[in-house]
Amino acid sequence: MGWSEKRGNTWRARFKLPDGTYGSQPGFRTKDQADAHWQAQETDVRRGDWFDPKAGDEILFSQWAKQWLAGLDLAPDSEYAYHKRIRARLDPRWGDYPLSHITTSAYLEWEKATRQALSKRYAAQILQLFRMIMDDAVTHQPPYLKASPVPIKNRRRGRHQPPPADEVSELSVQQVIAMAENARVVWGLTGYVFILVKAFCGLRQGEMYGLRREWCYPYWPESDAGWPGNPAGKAAEKKRQKAVRARYGDMPALRVQWQHQYVRPEGGGKRVPELVLPKYHSVRNLVLPPFLAELLVELLNSHDSEWVFPSMGGKGSLLLTDFSTYYWKPMLDGAEERTGRYARPAIEAVEGLEDAVPHWLRHCMKAWLDEDGHHPRVAVEERMGHRLQGVEGVYSRTTVAMERRIAEALQERWEKARS
Repeated sequence: MGWSEKRGNTWRARFKLPDGTYGSQPGFRTKDQADAHWQAQETDVRRGDWFDPKAGDEILFSQWAKQWLAGLDLAPDSEYAYHKRIRARLDPRWGDYPLSHITTSAYLEWEKATRQALSKRYAAQILQLFRMIMDDAVTHQPPYLKASPVPIKNRRRGRHQPPPADEVSELSVQQVIAMAENARVVWGLTGYVFILVKAFCGLRQGEMYGLRREWCYPYWPESDAGWPGNPAGKAAEKKRQKAVRARYGDMPALRVQWQHQYVRPEGGGKRVPELVLPKYHSVRNLVLPPFLAELLVELLNSHDSEWVFPSMGGKGSLLLTDFSTYYWKPMLDGAEERTGRYARPAIEAVEGLEDAVPHWLRHCMKAWLDEDGHHPRVAVEERMGHRLQGVEGVYSRTTVAMERRIAEALQERWEKARS
């Protein structure tokens, strides 16, 4: 039990801490104030809510950020992105501050400057990362902070700042075909099929890079052999293989099993290319419209690379190339005629897509299927590699009939654009 004791002209509160030692708080003008303080402290101790006000003085932001990042289980690309943002933006401003010395007013001043200096998207990423780091300093056991200095936004205070949104133009099938024809000039049949698969299947860029021959029609699903270390176990994996072969036996399909990206080794050092599971572990199967299945057969018969979409050299991975400079920009912005060893005809720019990025193509299929207006949301989102939340996500299932109708709708859209 705590007590109060006279110290000169003031009173000091003494109270028992969770570890059995005694803490003290001096400076109270009256005994009643000191008594109220130690009683409140011991109540918090009994409830498990006691907070050491000195905890945040003893750890710098840079130390906590490093400790925080080391304890997260992240995808390799996310861990690299967090590390880079902390090093580039958070440590230079807050690294030498003890956690308890970061005030709300200082944060708001920095937030304003950050939004003014950086793009909307990058500023939002930096601020969100800082918020997560400080929130977890509060929930850490034992806590480093009583409360985060990052305020909860009051929508009625200050000017409204809408969240940054993707600026994606609506792409028609004709525009996609124009891009595919330019890609054929840039790197042959591979480029032509690459653009069409990305638009009509909605794959992420890393998933396009990581699409391997054995996971693609006409080899898959007969080639389905699972993957090393599958957490489902061998028995469950064999059951899954049997089920997918029965389900897709008469439908051309591919399996999004990997994405190809640079990964930093666990011991540190330079990042290396590696196959990893797709974002959010969204391994999925996609039924192909017939025109795309025919093109994939033609493409895979034209080369013997392990990758469905090899680089211009015919063998290597697109991940190892400067895709933006040598592949994307010429097909989008156009290029002059080239002669000599790397001869190719002139390429005309695709009208209306001056600022397009590869991710725009991923939006195409989703927009087209939503435009049809009759495809179940679960089937569309599953094809995109998304998972529905709540009760809908628990009980909704994609059926074979749903997958067939999606493939038929995409085929119909293709034929209409080509007629």
